[in-house]
Amino acid sequence: MIAVGPFTATAIIDRTQDLNSHWAYRAVFTAQFGIAGLAAVLVWFLPESPVWLMRIGRESEARRSLCRLGYTGTTAVDTEVSRIRSALNKEIQDCGDRTSYRECFRKSDLRRTIISVMPLAIQALGGQFFFAFYFAYYNQLVGYSVHDSFHLQFVQYACVIVANVCSWYLVERLGRRTLTIYGTFALTVVIMLCGGLGMNGSPIAIKGTVCTFILYGFFFNIGIGATGFILLCEVASYRLRGKTIALGVSLQHLINLVWAFTVPLMINPDHGDMGAKAAFIFGGLNILCLIYLWLYQIETRGRSFRELDELFYKGISVRDFEGYVTEAQRS
Repeated sequence: MIAVGPFTATAIIDRTQDLNSHWAYRAVFTAQFGIAGLAAVLVWFLPESPVWLMRIGRESEARRSLCRLGYTGTTAVDTEVSRIRSALNKEIQDCGDRTSYRECFRKSDLRRTIISVMPLAIQALGGQFFFAFYFAYYNQLVGYSVHDSFHLQFVQYACVIVANVCSWYLVERLGRRTLTIYGTFALTVVIMLCGGLGMNGSPIAIKGTVCTFILYGFFFNIGIGATGFILLCEVASYRLRGKTIALGVSLQHLINLVWAFTVPLMINPDHGDMGAKAAFIFGGLNILCLIYLWLYQIETRGRSFRELDELFYKGISVRDFEGYVTEAQRS
């Protein structure tokens, strides 16, 4: 839906931009009410979190929720309930039942907090705001008509949708760490290529920069765009997951807030007039992010929350994280 929503909005704007009535801008707002209304209906049919239900003592409802989430058979449900109960009991024994944001930054949880929130921060630092939200505007700056600019954005969103579908398979096949690192590396190459082409004002170079915007959408959504929220939810502990997610999303929005003020100043002709050369800024930040990912990003594929608790408790290194055999696996 993250990809389909902008695609639909762009299609509506492209069809209504030539209208001379208030519907030129109201149409896209009106369409959002339909999506919000649909979500308001469907949300009532979503299964409740089994972890939350177990935490408040509603085990029978937690079992039904697990069945709705795909756990088939009594054995599978019993095993997962046992894992959840064991993890919750251990966390309560170690840390108590009440939580606070301060706990996210304690020595025992600080590593988990950083690893959880950094992928979303890297999404924002790596140029998502520029390449996703300013593509149509950039096309107009380099000479494309308004209609052609939106048509090119259709191409970008089509690539985004394809990448999202591919990520469903690759995130389990390749793993979170591999897909995140190599996806970010591909993004860095594309971003630097965009900046390099921006140094040359020839028509071919301009078309090349447009292509890099499209490629960015593909590699972002097949890489860290797909794994960011997965890692945010998987790495955070049971007790602090809600607060960790809030910290991660808030940090991402805070970074994007900075870009909301600075990107227009960088690329507008009457200010910085950097155009595609602004990509060098995001390319440099992406290089730093790549170093962080290589040194600190763990692999969580195939790990239960109980196993992750044990791995973090024992301080297992990034290199040994994927292959380490936990006590939970031995039992």
